Order: sequence, then C-alpha cells, then structure tokens
Amino acid sequence: MISINYQKKYRLICKASRDGDSAIKFHNICDKYSNLIILIKTTEGVSFGGFTSNNFSCTSHLKRDNNAFLFSLEFMKIFKILPNNYAIYCYDITGPFFSKGSLFVPNSFFTKYGKTSINGGPFQFEKNYELNNGNEKFLIKELEVFQVKINETLL
Repeated sequence: MISINYQKKYRLICKASRDGDSAIKFHNICDKYSNLIILIKTTEGVSFGGFTSNNFSCTSHLKRDNNAFLFSLEFMKIFKILPNNYAIYCYDITGPFFSKGSLFVPNSFFTKYGKTSINGGPFQFEKNYELNNGNEKFLIKELEVFQVKINETLL
C-alpha cells in the first residue's frame, strides 16, 4: 500500500509592522505568491484570517478558489467557501479582501477600520460577524502573510 505524506513549510513574507501598512506595500510584496495565509491580530486581541491558493495580483479583480477558507483562532473554527463563489477580490487600493466583504482590509491597515461580514455570504458562517467575535469592524494591531509550501512524499 502506498501512502502520501504531506510536509508543510510556512514562510513569513510580509509583516505590516516591519514592511509597511499600506495596500501598495502589501501588493508589492505578496502579489507574486500563491498559497497564502493572512493572519490578523486586532487591537482588541482577536486573531483571525484567511487562506487562498490564489495570489492577490490585480490582473483579474475577482478570483474563484474552492480551496479558500477563513478561520477564527478565538473559536478554533474554519469557514469554507461555498462552491462556485468568488473567494477573493484583488484591488490595488486595498489590502487582502475576501469575497463580498467577508474579510476586508483597507489601505492604511493600522489607522482605518477593516470589516467582517454577516452570515449569508460565500463563506459558511453560522452567526453575523462570527469571524471577529461578533463585531463588524476592527483595527489591526498586526497583519502577517505566510506562504505555505507543500511537499508530497510517497511512502
């Protein structure tokens, strides 16, 4: 019997407090990478984020990704994208933007409010603003972007 072992490596490619808190900095650093985890830590101490196997390059504004998901570290929950929905929006004037405002990071990450969405969007939320502990808006204390590399090994 053959089994496959997946080895994952995580590489920090962008940290807002180190690299800058603007959409321009985010896109200059991150657009060339795919398989990205966006991790947000708010000023209220809540941690959440998202994953896309796509990149945020603005060659196409709307991108589908059946592998995309959002997550809450507070509740240890994953919110998968519903099939045949756009997972991310790519605009050079915003930071990471997951579909229909499910997770929206504005330009000037540290000084403008980001937003999470209500139930009923393309991600499988059970409650309104579930991603951010019941709150729609948030201020970012830190935003980190990791690239995930997966190596397959046959056993």
